Amino acid sequence: MGEPSSEHRVRLVSKGYNTWKMQVLFTRPDLSASEISERLREVKRELANQFGVPDHLLEYSGLLGRQETRNGLLVQLLITKQDVPANAPRFRTLPLQAPDGTTYSDMRLVADLHPYDEWDHPLTRSVVEARLVAAGFGLSWVDWTVIDQVILNMHETGKPVTELEIARGVLPGTGLSSRLTYGVRRDQDRFLESAWLGVRPVLAGEFIVEASASTSGHQWGRNVYGREIAPRPGQSIRLEAGDGTVLSLRGQQIAARHDGLLVFERYGRDKRQKDAYDLIPVKLVARVLPMKSLAASELGDLVLGEGTAIFGSLPAGTRIRTTSSLYIEGDVERDCHLQCGGSLRITGYLRKATVVSANHVCIHGEVCESNIATALTLHVDDKITDSVVRASDVITGEIVGGDVEALRQPPLHRTDDTGSMAAAIRINLRKFFENRQVAGREALDDLRRTVSQIVDIFGSEIALQASEGTEQRLLLKWIRGQKAAGGGNYTHAEVQEFREVLELIPMIREQLASIGMELRDVTSQLQEMTPDGDST
Repeated sequence: MGEPSSEHRVRLVSKGYNTWKMQVLFTRPDLSASEISERLREVKRELANQFGVPDHLLEYSGLLGRQETRNGLLVQLLITKQDVPANAPRFRTLPLQAPDGTTYSDMRLVADLHPYDEWDHPLTRSVVEARLVAAGFGLSWVDWTVIDQVILNMHETGKPVTELEIARGVLPGTGLSSRLTYGVRRDQDRFLESAWLGVRPVLAGEFIVEASASTSGHQWGRNVYGREIAPRPGQSIRLEAGDGTVLSLRGQQIAARHDGLLVFERYGRDKRQKDAYDLIPVKLVARVLPMKSLAASELGDLVLGEGTAIFGSLPAGTRIRTTSSLYIEGDVERDCHLQCGGSLRITGYLRKATVVSANHVCIHGEVCESNIATALTLHVDDKITDSVVRASDVITGEIVGGDVEALRQPPLHRTDDTGSMAAAIRINLRKFFENRQVAGREALDDLRRTVSQIVDIFGSEIALQASEGTEQRLLLKWIRGQKAAGGGNYTHAEVQEFREVLELIPMIREQLASIGMELRDVTSQLQEMTPDGDST
């Protein structure tokens, strides 16, 4: 261990895992306690240099023995390396979701920090700075106050810190999305809360729905690498006039062409979104079906193939089967059986009856001692009492007794589950997640097919370079290439179509990333679930 001091000699006796047994011979008998301490510190420094161990991690663990010899005082010591948390600083980025649901990658920078780095050197701010620069992150976005405080705390406590957010990007500004305004006559005020459902009589020329124009955001965003993100336009809702309706010249209003039964079809961004009550559609199709009007007193057992409105309460025992939508202006009494291929609206109560619907069901009065199975949303203005309900979503003011199963937690004001009136509410999370998983995979397949079609048009080079703000430049480059190859004589309308297709690429990338992350989360939650996956 180097040249021995004239006042002490050092010998390594043995070495274990992070331990060293040392012999030190002090040749001067008149050394003071402070001088002996200084000599021992020198021994520790020499040991640290020889074995490449930081001096501050070595400590004397005990005196193994001492003995007077003719050459001086022979001391045997045990030196141990402290076992402290040590590892290289690690950084990773996480996404952020904007209020409009758009997911942006690389928007949060989180760090795992240890009191000592991988070489057992104390972690310092300069070490963190160097590692961040090497990883390509901008130092100006980092919250150094947080890092300085954490480093100070770690050196006091000796404990590492994980998942520490040290930088956060800025989300780009998002414009105002389209808003839907439904036209409901004064004599139909009771339909206001469920106007999104449709299934109500309308008159020729009646205003049905209006979609306001969306606007674009103004503020540019940036991620933790410092790259700018262009402002986002608000989500647009496209109105489409189906049979029996007319679209205004500006494409923002729909009115009824003739009297009939109004129905809506709403479409979300992708296949993961069903037509739930809280869906914000990207496309809304309105239709006014020729409406067959019947008086309740005329009814028996009916099989219908068109939109129908029944005026008056259904007599007990009535059976109706229809492949279309059905509107009932009145109550539905005991032993009635309604099977509907479209959506169903009942303005009165439902008592001791059975309802099966392929779409939505809206009931304005109380549901009592009935059975309801609907593929989408059940909307009950009053309460549900002692009934068996199966729906994707259940919206009601109160549930008293009975058995309700939904794919999501029902929004309701109160549940009476006391005594004999206990209400069993089961949320079938497993089925919900399985549906999301299947729909997510289908959405990914659709997006990949779309990307393949875009690549066939523009080529892989243009498609790979397309990002927010570069579409116009890349389109001009592609058109010049087409002209050079002997083509490219496109009309203005064709150029606009090509531009719209190219603008899809950044959005598709975001959707692919968002759906991919969601599928990982859904798969993970399914793996952790019990076989039934229900919650009560």
